[in-house]
Amino acid sequence: MLKSVGLAVESITAHFSPSRDPEEKIRLGNSLLSPAISQLVLGQLCPAIKNILQDGLKAFKLDLIVGQRRNKPWSVVEALTQPGIYLMIFTIINYYYRILQLYKGGVITYNS
Repeated sequence: MLKSVGLAVESITAHFSPSRDPEEKIRLGNSLLSPAISQLVLGQLCPAIKNILQDGLKAFKLDLIVGQRRNKPWSVVEALTQPGIYLMIFTIINYYYRILQLYKGGVITYNS
C-alpha cells in the first residue's frame, strides 16, 4: 500500500520536475491546462490513499444517538478537515514517505 503512494508521489514529482519557472509549475498543476495532473492525482494518488485509509478502518462506529454507523474512508477525510489538523496530515504523509524511502534504500531490514 505504501509503495503505491510512493509511486504516485514520484509520478507527480516527475510531472513538475522539468520546469523551474513558478508560473510553468502553476500551469502544470492546473487540470484544465494539463490534464495529465488529473490522471496522476485522481487515478493514482487518491486510490492509493483510500486503500491506506480503508485498511485499518473498522466496519462500524458506535454512535450514542443512532447506535452503529457504517464507517467509510470519507469519514476519515471529513475528520481530517477539521481546523488545526493540517500539520498532523503533513506529518503522517511525511512519515509514510520517509519509511518508504528507507525501505527502498535497504536501510530497513528484518532480523529474525
